[in-house]
Amino acid sequence: MTLLIFNNEKGFSPKNIESICGVGRSTKKGNRQRGYIGEKGIGFKSVFLITSQPHIFSNNYQIRFNEFPTPDCNLGYIVPEWVDNNPTLSDVQKIYGRSKPLPTTTIILPLKSDKVSAVKHQLSTVHPEVLLFLTKIKRLSVREDNEDPGLNTVNAISISRDCDYYMWKQKFPVRVDSEVERRREVEEWMVTGFPFIIQADFILASSRETILLDNKWNKGILSCVASAFVSAFDSLLKTSQATPDFSLPPIFKFLPVNSSAYPELDSVRMAIKEKVVSENFIPCESYTNQRIFCKPGEVGRLIPDLWDILADARKQGVGLEDLSSHGTYILSSAFDAPQYNDILEFLGVDYVDANWYAKCVTGSNLVMGVSEDLYVRVLYYFAENWGDYFHCTNDNKHLAIAFAYFMYHSLKKKCMSEGQVRELCRSMPLVDNYGGLGKNWSGVLVPAKGSKWIGLLGSNPWRRQGFIELSGDYSLAGKYAGLHTPEKSLLKFMQNHVGASDVPCISPPNAAFTTVASPLTRENALLLLKWISNLRNKGTRMPEKFLTCIRDGNWVKTSAGYKSPSDSFLSSSDWGCLLQMGSLLVDIPLIDLEFYGKCIEKYKEELKAMGVMFEFREACQFIGKHFMSLASSRDLTRSKVFSMLKFMRFLREKYLPTEDFVKSVMSGRWLKTVAGMSSPIGSILPDFEWTAASIISHLPFIDSEYYGDEILSYNTELQLLGVVVGFNRNYQLVMDNFEWPLYMASITVNCAFLILECIRHASLSDDLLCNIRRQKWVKTNHGLRSPSECFLFDSDWNCLMSVADDVPLIDVKFYESRIQSYKDELKKIGVVVRFEEASIAVSKRFKALALKNSLTKEQMKAFGVTVEFQMGPRFVITGLCVPTYSAGIAPDSVIALLKCIRNLKSGSVEVSFPKEFASHISKKWLKTVAGYRSPKECILFDSSWASHLERKDGPFIDEDFYGSDIKTYKAELVLLGVTTDVENGLPLLAGHLEYHSCCSVINRIYKYLKMFKWVPDNKTANWVWIPNGDDNGKWVNPVDCVLHDKDDLYSECLHVLDKIYENEMVNFFSMALGVRQSPSVADYIDLWKGWENSKTKLAHNECCAFWICIASNWSKKTEKLLFENIKKLPVISTASGGIALSDKDDVFIPDDMQLKDAFDKANFRSVFVWYPQPSLASVTRTKLYQIYASVGVRTISKSVKIERPFEMKGRGDARNVNKRYAMVRDGLFRIVLAFLSDISLELSMEKRHQTVKCIQKERIEFATYFSQVVSEGLMWDEPDRIGGLSELIKLGCLLKFEKDAVNFLLMTKNLHVLVEDEQFLISEVSSSV
Repeated sequence: MTLLIFNNEKGFSPKNIESICGVGRSTKKGNRQRGYIGEKGIGFKSVFLITSQPHIFSNNYQIRFNEFPTPDCNLGYIVPEWVDNNPTLSDVQKIYGRSKPLPTTTIILPLKSDKVSAVKHQLSTVHPEVLLFLTKIKRLSVREDNEDPGLNTVNAISISRDCDYYMWKQKFPVRVDSEVERRREVEEWMVTGFPFIIQADFILASSRETILLDNKWNKGILSCVASAFVSAFDSLLKTSQATPDFSLPPIFKFLPVNSSAYPELDSVRMAIKEKVVSENFIPCESYTNQRIFCKPGEVGRLIPDLWDILADARKQGVGLEDLSSHGTYILSSAFDAPQYNDILEFLGVDYVDANWYAKCVTGSNLVMGVSEDLYVRVLYYFAENWGDYFHCTNDNKHLAIAFAYFMYHSLKKKCMSEGQVRELCRSMPLVDNYGGLGKNWSGVLVPAKGSKWIGLLGSNPWRRQGFIELSGDYSLAGKYAGLHTPEKSLLKFMQNHVGASDVPCISPPNAAFTTVASPLTRENALLLLKWISNLRNKGTRMPEKFLTCIRDGNWVKTSAGYKSPSDSFLSSSDWGCLLQMGSLLVDIPLIDLEFYGKCIEKYKEELKAMGVMFEFREACQFIGKHFMSLASSRDLTRSKVFSMLKFMRFLREKYLPTEDFVKSVMSGRWLKTVAGMSSPIGSILPDFEWTAASIISHLPFIDSEYYGDEILSYNTELQLLGVVVGFNRNYQLVMDNFEWPLYMASITVNCAFLILECIRHASLSDDLLCNIRRQKWVKTNHGLRSPSECFLFDSDWNCLMSVADDVPLIDVKFYESRIQSYKDELKKIGVVVRFEEASIAVSKRFKALALKNSLTKEQMKAFGVTVEFQMGPRFVITGLCVPTYSAGIAPDSVIALLKCIRNLKSGSVEVSFPKEFASHISKKWLKTVAGYRSPKECILFDSSWASHLERKDGPFIDEDFYGSDIKTYKAELVLLGVTTDVENGLPLLAGHLEYHSCCSVINRIYKYLKMFKWVPDNKTANWVWIPNGDDNGKWVNPVDCVLHDKDDLYSECLHVLDKIYENEMVNFFSMALGVRQSPSVADYIDLWKGWENSKTKLAHNECCAFWICIASNWSKKTEKLLFENIKKLPVISTASGGIALSDKDDVFIPDDMQLKDAFDKANFRSVFVWYPQPSLASVTRTKLYQIYASVGVRTISKSVKIERPFEMKGRGDARNVNKRYAMVRDGLFRIVLAFLSDISLELSMEKRHQTVKCIQKERIEFATYFSQVVSEGLMWDEPDRIGGLSELIKLGCLLKFEKDAVNFLLMTKNLHVLVEDEQFLISEVSSSV
């Protein structure tokens, strides 16, 4: 038994023959993009499972292979043998049939005896689906050829591609975590989902009979299956609106309801379920032309018998359009069948609850609107299922309907006015679609049957907003009180007078509706647009949820299927050419004008409000965003990059703007460069100008190996995207990405000149310059050397080169004469280019040679070398160079330099140093006890300094380091700028003060400065040392110091120097540094402000000291300072008797003693300003009250008014006075002292007491009766005051000078006895008794 395979393709080529004679050499490998699947190169070898000698006759090749080793080479399977006969071509032609030519290729497989039956069975059971994924085969035929046809056991089969299948193809980007080496050339997966047939580029097991489920490549493919399935499912379910409803449920049989035995495949099944459940896929019963799709969780099933009743009721005209308006969408009747139970259970679709049935019966007029036969069926159905499903109330709605008829006919007969009818209609009860009565509503909907809203929305989204849906009874014809009402006449009345509304006149709900999630019919789409147009014309604002669901719903029919408005375009002739080109790249969803007609164009503004795009720039951005979404998912392949560049070229050639498209794609990281995926901005298109740069830098060049030479033809488009095209003097970019090659020999001439150009034009960091200086990359006559070792030869250097022939000279033959133009750049990186520098370098080399050859002094002298020391100093002076590291200068070197200067001085000519020497010598190279300093900062210490300072006190030259001989070079050091005279060292010693912290050292320096009357140039510097122990403290500014603080108040805020230093030094600080003698008024005011923030009580001495200072320095300036800064003033605390601080707005001057006494007795808080008691000569009470008044303190008399009658109370505690004379004396003295304490008199305490003592004992009685005499005797120098005192004494006599009465009398006269006067009075009276 032999199996013959005929194939009419182009046949075997020499390469094919060569490939089939080997292993792993398949000519199909690497051509997956073209549809080939070859991989291992052993596919043909599988025929050895059923045959031992396969034959191939093709394109004049006639060969066969043997399973067993051939005798010539002892190899089997792959060594071909030529076949001349058995069989021959004529034998094959005879079997095929002589009436038609033999196909190009014939494969002959003599079957092994044990394989015959298996092969026959497999060939007899070939299914048509086998061609679905064999894209290279169009037709397959199988037949058995026996001389006796009765012996044939193989069924004849002929399969072609004429069969109809639904196939979905979708590409997915290869994720990074799924990449494998065996699929490195594959950039995207193609997954085809058919009922559990998944065709993809799986990696198979070696047997090619199963896929490797644990392979990460295969796992990546399987993770895409759910997305591909849902996309296919959505397209199949919703694309065609013309298909009948019963054709939709069979589509759900594609769902993987049954679990898989393989966990990996079962996870795919669950992923498909998860995605399907979250989409609007379930068809619902709508009884309109508008299909409704909902999520499984939003849909309910009905009892099967009810579907038959609903179908018959529908035929009899019962309105069922609002079947899904009772809280749950109802599953399509075609889908709600037993054969789909497993699918519905898989998706979680359950039966509706009992409450829904009650609403449906009352809301659909199912009982009253059917024939008698159907009515009986309905009653029987109700009776059978009442207890399980139905419960409803028996509302009387007829009266409400009758009232509506009454209103209608009353208006029609003009029995009532229009206004009366409208007024009554506001309170008229309405019957809803469930037969219930409603009295309060926010809006009214027309009945669902015959309405536009039910056809567009599918359900009532206004329900939660208080809208009432009218009963269908309002639409029916009726008869009331003998008057006939035509059909829908009453409904029209309700629309005009109750406000019953329908789409497109009703206000939209603030809710989403389901129908826009699926395709809308043409009529509903235009109705929706008209509705929105009406709302815009009325100025009605569309609710957010309503507008959002319209914008996002996939209800608009476009050229790319049904899309949301925000993803759709309405094209115009202006950019039709763009669509023609763009659609080749991106499937631009254009609104289907053929479907909607031209009338949709009048709704442009409405479409724009919903997000539909019209502009050319929006189309460009859409295409750009599509490309960027591909880039973000790594799906922007090489071919798509070129498509994008072609699109840009197309725009340019058509003179269309490219800016919007460029902006949308230029920032994405989608361009493959040698540095990885990058954005176009900053990437570089490689060309010959960048060749040198690519060797010495790591730049993001576009990967030309990946894109090929074709990428170079899009330089203009790439430049628009931000790619750097052409070198264009981008030297800085090269230096920013500079990187040495692995081998320095690869640095070409152009590389070297590019480096020099970069040094000339770019900004290089010090580190990079140093790197270029030390790397060996410059070609010289001694090989590659670093620039710092090289010399740029000049013809004037012949004499030098003859001395040192081993100098590495830059190879001018290699670099040519152009190298001479880069002298400045070469000098920057260390190349010797000047004769002077070359001379120094050569001299060093010559010295080395001289040492090596042991040249004698005479020989050197004969050569012109200066060898005598006396002749050498001038060379030292002119060639002196002080090293940066001063510590490296040995003492001997310094002494040698001083000797050279002395040697120069010994000549008759006056010594003058060159500028270069002065510049070098000004560096810090002389060692002092304070570190290395320049000569001008140094002092030579000798005996003249010892009487004032010690060596450690200043920047004295370190004699221990240089030796005592340094003193012998005093004159030479002076020439260098060193200070040697005591009087000239003041600035240096003063400037060195800040380095000290030892008190004894600082005191010595202070005394030295004082002796020579030093005054600083800058007195604001920190010149004053405030010690804290012997070796600790701080330097402070003289402004922060005072010499004396007599009141001892400023120890915390100022530095008081007489407490730290002796009087001798205190005077120094005053004279030299200008330190103040004592705190100023401003200091006192700052001190007071500090007390205001930190203290609640003051000591008596603190308060006295402050106000004495203010009074002593009183002026307009002091008054202004006090007014602007003082917020609180001292008061006498009534509780403790101490001094408290209170806001100046809350205190008063006690100019009315009666009011003061009233406040004091009321135990009020302290409100009266303080004054010193006893009074002070330096600050009298009068003066202090004036100061208080100047800062805004009010008098108590102007601030408080007291109204109360004077009442003398009887005294029950009268006591006997033993001595009348003492009482009179006490009372009289009290009156006189109080009178004299008046602030206007400004009498001191001593003056008041002396005046009272003038009243002699023998005159008292007489003076009592003759007050005038007493007053004249006391107030002789104040004649204006005699009358006042005389009157007081007379009143005292009337009161018999009783103490309490006198005190009250004084209070009424606004007088009182001061504390010191009280003490004086007690002492005088007691001494007289």
